[in-house]
Amino acid sequence: MRRTLILGMAAWVLLAGNLLASSPKTTAAAKPPAAAGAATTAAVKTPPKPAAPPAAPVKPVFTEGVEFERLNIFPAPAPTARIEVTEFFSYGCIHCFHFEPIVDGWRSQKPADVDLVLVPATFRPDFALFARGYYAAEALGVAAKVHAAIWDALWKQNRNVQTISDLADLYASVGVDRNAFIDACADPAIEPKLRHATDQLMQFAVGGTPDLLVAGKYRVLLGKLSNGAQAFEVVNYLIDLERAARRQAAKPVKH
Repeated sequence: MRRTLILGMAAWVLLAGNLLASSPKTTAAAKPPAAAGAATTAAVKTPPKPAAPPAAPVKPVFTEGVEFERLNIFPAPAPTARIEVTEFFSYGCIHCFHFEPIVDGWRSQKPADVDLVLVPATFRPDFALFARGYYAAEALGVAAKVHAAIWDALWKQNRNVQTISDLADLYASVGVDRNAFIDACADPAIEPKLRHATDQLMQFAVGGTPDLLVAGKYRVLLGKLSNGAQAFEVVNYLIDLERAARRQAAKPVKH
């Protein structure tokens, strides 16, 4: 009987060992469910801060005596309601022809409070002839319409213009009625415009073309600029100066 009892106890020990061997093992590294949830929460990253808006472009600053000069005119020109940028030019000037695409690019995006005024130079006989043609086209209401075409006809087609008849042929080639143009060239109403253009050349001491003035107060020193495209950066800077001067002048005087 003692032998049976010992054998029975051995069987129980063996059975218990088998049960332990078949049960899932746990280790100290096993994490409770709560720890797993915490790990998931920690994996959520903090949203990135919104990017700062791009900085506004810095406007260039120019120096009097370097890129522009202030005009000392007496008596000073009468102020205009709008800011005027004046280009003295001639169709007979090769430099004006090369400068024209830059002028045209600025014209298409000029500030709303600014006018571009073209004044044809008259200080050479051929320039005076082209000036007459410009004012004749203006009288016919086609000056702006054919402006670009006149440049191309002259300098890309190498047209020779020495007389009114040559000039009429030039304008006829870009679609202007030849007879109407000749009549406009002979109209006495053009003479005051030509005299006024000549007076402005003298008033503003224009020595060559192209020449750019802003508000009748500043001249862009084209010959000192690094390139032609910089001309209208200077013009825009001078427009800002003129706006500031007008705002200051409009402030009530304190007594």
